[in-house]
Amino acid sequence: MKLPSKYIVLTLSVLTVFIFSCMEPILDTDEKNLDYQIQNHKDGYLNLDFEDGTDFWEFNSSRIYSNQPNSISIEKTNEIAESGSNCLGIKLKNQRLDVTRTIEYLPGDSLNFSMKFYIDVDSISYLNGFEIRIAFLDKNFNRLGYEYDFINDINTKVWEKREISAKRSDPNIVYAKVKFLLHVTDSISIFLDDAEIFYESNYYNTLKGFTLNNPQDLSQFNFGDTTQFSWQRGFNHDSGQYRFESHLLFEFDNLIANSGFEITGVSNCNGQDMYPAQWWIFPYCLDNYGQPTNISPYNTFVSDKISKSGDKALRMQGLYTDSIQNFNTIWQFTSNQTFRTVPPGSEVTFEGYIMTPDSNKISGSNTVEIGIWSFNEQDLNYPNIAPIFNKNFSSDVWHKFSVSAIMPRYRNSSNTECGIYIRYNQYNHADGVVYLDDLTVKSDKPMRVNFVSDIVSDTIFTVLPSTYISEYPTWRNWRLNTANWLLGSFQPFLNINSFTVEWDVKAIDDFSNLKSSNGPFRYIYKIQE
Repeated sequence: MKLPSKYIVLTLSVLTVFIFSCMEPILDTDEKNLDYQIQNHKDGYLNLDFEDGTDFWEFNSSRIYSNQPNSISIEKTNEIAESGSNCLGIKLKNQRLDVTRTIEYLPGDSLNFSMKFYIDVDSISYLNGFEIRIAFLDKNFNRLGYEYDFINDINTKVWEKREISAKRSDPNIVYAKVKFLLHVTDSISIFLDDAEIFYESNYYNTLKGFTLNNPQDLSQFNFGDTTQFSWQRGFNHDSGQYRFESHLLFEFDNLIANSGFEITGVSNCNGQDMYPAQWWIFPYCLDNYGQPTNISPYNTFVSDKISKSGDKALRMQGLYTDSIQNFNTIWQFTSNQTFRTVPPGSEVTFEGYIMTPDSNKISGSNTVEIGIWSFNEQDLNYPNIAPIFNKNFSSDVWHKFSVSAIMPRYRNSSNTECGIYIRYNQYNHADGVVYLDDLTVKSDKPMRVNFVSDIVSDTIFTVLPSTYISEYPTWRNWRLNTANWLLGSFQPFLNINSFTVEWDVKAIDDFSNLKSSNGPFRYIYKIQE
């Protein structure tokens, strides 16, 4: 368990004691929410002498033997301070405890951690152990390595000091965690005071600010031109390496396939040409194993009786199941790990039209929910929903709906996992149908596709015409097919005659990198005569 300092109230007149006896720890153990405790050597490390109790320290504890009583208390005390007015008093039995501080760390720097401790017992059994440790963590607080030292030959009832030094050069390290660990089976009192953290920066910053030179932003190139890139030197010394990166940018008029429901396929349910191509329906007349369900194919299908434009529109109604509440949903991907059409941070807008006919108007408590769904880095989905459509809307009128949302990064990828959905909610078997047509989904940021990238030592880089020409067939023939079903898919760049390219440069060394101060730049390259 963790006892972060923001939950511990300590004053000079009242000692707040946390005691856990004969029970398992129940506090949060998530180690990814530590930003409020993290300090660095430039600003200094606060409360190393415990004069302010537990502030800026973390305490992670667990019972050792589940079938034996355990207890732990942690308090600021002036009972036996080594220096100053206070120290930290700990009493524990059958308990592990980590006393921890997390700090910022740059790879290659030297770190020394020490702690003074006083064990207030006559002797210590071999079943009790103590350790001092430095661990190194990445940006997500995953451990990448550590140094430790078991504390042996301990003298009791006297202040002792132990220390440990460490450094690591792994460029993925972002934090260091210094620890004093206790593994206590007997009933023991121990006091801690005067911790010290010595941090020595061994990193010499070789990078300096630089700018991109050519091609300038919004430049244009004709078919057959060679593109030469140049930038300023980004190092304090004569040489270094640079990471050149470029991306093709693509704009979409509409990210939805078969947005007007004009393209239909044969339904597996009844053999009728009524299924909306490129869309997914749930629940469906068949389950995941192809076995029939009791769901009618006429709850959600494409109708040619009513439309806003074209010849067809989507028709939805309730499922009329035995349940007093049910729903049916139609949905489509707009971006996933295969079709990376929407970059993280984009604002996506979903718009369209919905209508309920006067001859079979939506009624009762029935509603239609229209929204954008997206999974975030924790793989959680928080949909954004347009105003609910219900019986309060006029019949025989096409009502426009609109909803927008910022798309989060999906898990640890550089992509998004998002889409749109329409859900008909039926309550108490109330009647009513709705029609939907002319749907659009647009992103305020273009799709970014890796183009040319390289690590170079010069400040000049060249891309030949053949590189552009070889990419042309790929994107001219590229097909948006979100349902793995050719019917209803489309080629958004069939008439493309130029590429929009975005480029930028980073100066890199063993421990860091520095992006250009004025990039990225964009330019247009014509790929047809």
